[in-house]
Amino acid sequence: MRIFEKISFYSDLDLIELSQKLERCLALSPFEYDAENENRWSWTYDQDHIQVNISWPYLSYKLQEWDQTVPDGCNYTLILMSDNPHVNDDTDKYGEAFVISSLLPTYMSTLHELACHVYYHAGNHHQAYLPRRR
Repeated sequence: MRIFEKISFYSDLDLIELSQKLERCLALSPFEYDAENENRWSWTYDQDHIQVNISWPYLSYKLQEWDQTVPDGCNYTLILMSDNPHVNDDTDKYGEAFVISSLLPTYMSTLHELACHVYYHAGNHHQAYLPRRR
């Protein structure tokens, strides 16, 4: 999978409110929702066919249990992933430059408007992203 990026953050909004605000801000398709014993989540696709998946566990410390790269204090994780074969095959459009200069800044800035303490903490392009942020 070419794109698999994790952004974690804290928000007082519930999953439906947060998802609907992201839909409006980023002109996303409507989110779908599901849940299981430890977690609730929503997912949709953006205009570039990138899957947007938001995880909101019932107990926020579960995020750090599942993934030790999640910073303390975060109660949500948003994952951007390219599960569409056309995205993975199009290295020109969906390469590192797209992720670092377009995809991440779009989602990071929007989440900063809706939440606080937003962190891009792991992903296929994390190492390339870090030197640009210093």
